[in-house]
Amino acid sequence: MNEANQRLIEVVKEKKFLRQIARELKKSQIEAHKRIMRVSNRGYKFNQTFYDTGEIEYKLANNYAKNLYRTANIKLSENKDTIKFIAEADMHHGHKRSSMIYKNVLYEYCKNNDIHLIFDSGDIIDGIADRHSQSITDPEEQIISLIENHPYDKNIVNLITFGNHEFNVKNMNSLDIARVVMNERPDLVPVGYGIGIINILNDQLFLKHAIEGQEYKEIFNHLILSGHSHRFGYNFQANKLDVSVPTLSKNVHLGLKKPGATEVILHFDDNGKIAKADFCNLLIYGNAVHPEFRTSIELPFRGDEIKEEDLNINYYKPFKKKNRFKNHKI
Repeated sequence: MNEANQRLIEVVKEKKFLRQIARELKKSQIEAHKRIMRVSNRGYKFNQTFYDTGEIEYKLANNYAKNLYRTANIKLSENKDTIKFIAEADMHHGHKRSSMIYKNVLYEYCKNNDIHLIFDSGDIIDGIADRHSQSITDPEEQIISLIENHPYDKNIVNLITFGNHEFNVKNMNSLDIARVVMNERPDLVPVGYGIGIINILNDQLFLKHAIEGQEYKEIFNHLILSGHSHRFGYNFQANKLDVSVPTLSKNVHLGLKKPGATEVILHFDDNGKIAKADFCNLLIYGNAVHPEFRTSIELPFRGDEIKEEDLNINYYKPFKKKNRFKNHKI
């Protein structure tokens, strides 16, 4: 190992937070994260923990640590029993009805309202779809454009469970957006494809996006934030709450014409379980965020912990691998 990489490992052992590591290395936080990823690609494992303040903690894992591709761990500030975040989905970057302006407006709302976490339930790019409806037809260029143009704030972290549009790019073009964004941006954090687990205190919530051919064990007694429908709504049953997250694009359904997102506040009981959820549906127009609808739901269920291996994920339908872009280089 060269001296620079050895120094980085020693710094990570001493300085846990990305801002501390960056300061010690005299790098920006993005540059420091890229250094960590380069060392990771040499076989070293780093676990990440995300805080409600937007801080990212890195810890050098032992050689026997599991690779948790679908799990993110959130820590709350001391003595806090609530967490506030934005739920978004279906930005479809590369589609003609998508614009990064909406995400920039949402970032300003986050900064003005002390929000440091964004949970994204998939289809952040348009991927392989109808070329006539796309402003960027090459999926690799969509990813590059996303990395270069997605807003950045050192105090805001996006946790992303990718959807069917990203999965189709991975399956048909062998292009894994999760690996690309993980290496390039510390604030765009992959939490699996189709289903992702978010651990907070002694409870969990799930990010979900339907992928054709993917199946897993049904989730009960938990909060689920689902993309794919392109509209806000919720299905509250005795044993689960499934919330449909609106699209952050103008590719909307049911006559709606405005992009949106959902502000969520979770309240935890003394046992660290989610007791109540507050939802505020947000519409974005006129370069501003407009609250549209508010509701609070008591959550009577208390679910057992679900781990990645408990989901029993598999694919019941074989996919025919093809590349629409014959001259496209990956």
